[in-house]
Amino acid sequence: MKKLVIASLSLGVLGLVGAPFASAADLETKGTTGQVEFTEGKITIEDGESTFGGGLPSNLDFGKHAIQNEADEEWSATTDGTTVTTGSLNVSDKRGSSAGWTIKAKQNAQFSINSVELEAAALTIKTGDATNVGGVLPTVGAINVDKELPINADVDFFGAKVNTGAGDSHLALNEFRLAVPATSEKRMGVYKTSITWTLSDTPVN
Repeated sequence: MKKLVIASLSLGVLGLVGAPFASAADLETKGTTGQVEFTEGKITIEDGESTFGGGLPSNLDFGKHAIQNEADEEWSATTDGTTVTTGSLNVSDKRGSSAGWTIKAKQNAQFSINSVELEAAALTIKTGDATNVGGVLPTVGAINVDKELPINADVDFFGAKVNTGAGDSHLALNEFRLAVPATSEKRMGVYKTSITWTLSDTPVN
């Protein structure tokens, strides 16, 4: 940088002692414009590998346990009997409007076997941080909490207000826990339930 400055100064001095230069006239000028257009994309729940990876687990296995009625019990879902099942709720909003969105979660029914419910069993999801790439971080919903899912009722789980949530948003699902009271009647066999995640293009309240 110093060499460039010195050369410029020397050239200026030489110009003073030489013959005056004639100004070059601009014969013509032309302009060039630039533009880029983005078209509306989609808003989706990414259930596989995405920007943040993980996605929603397809199955929650709380293991095998001997029937007993002496103590309350609580188990974490695992992938192999030891490794805790984790996941991530990934929302990809490429609409280009920052119009907001809402994700609701619903446990569709109580754990049951042959239509007999596992009375008072409670499914809880332990969440972590929310992050965002490509927009403003959404801050509404079950972030860094233990969220118990009600039976057959939608609950706002993760959401973006207007002007937030564009790009890729992520909510960590760090653990899934099932609590069963000692007083619950337990029958031999596999009890099952399901969770439905619903994404809408309505901004969260």
